[in-house]
Amino acid sequence: RKSPDIGERPNRQPKRDGVDVGVAMCAQLREHLRHGQTEYEHRFITVGFVELSGTDDLLAEQGPDALTRAVDEMVGVVQGAAADNGVTMLSSDMTANGVKIILTSGVPVVAGDDETRVLAALRQIVRPAQALRVRAGVTRGPVFAGDYGPFYRKTYSITGDVVNLAA
Repeated sequence: RKSPDIGERPNRQPKRDGVDVGVAMCAQLREHLRHGQTEYEHRFITVGFVELSGTDDLLAEQGPDALTRAVDEMVGVVQGAAADNGVTMLSSDMTANGVKIILTSGVPVVAGDDETRVLAALRQIVRPAQALRVRAGVTRGPVFAGDYGPFYRKTYSITGDVVNLAA
């Protein structure tokens, strides 16, 4: 019937000095979430979807160190391409034998020239001779966007056919 009576910063685990968990997400998303709750809205955006595949194969053939290096390198490439082009790295998730990453332009920050930004980022990401196979898709269209979850565990997400089409 109502949200739980929890302090603004619940202490789920002991605080670790010198650890900035903000580096776990891109700057646009981090700043958006720091500025409080926003209303849900319909937006017209560009969505890029990156799939890194072959993680299970690489693990079996070369071991965990090679897999760690390959994933770290590719996530760094995605983060760099997103930052270079003013694109938001909205989310990442594990899949069967891989990783998927969603890039957006138009949410949570409106920058303009969304298609060019996402296409330029994907061009930097998709390149030959990598340890993991890389595929990408991109499309533009309407989504429903907003903050989800209580104030102490909030996230920003988008829903709509456009996301599935990009994938």
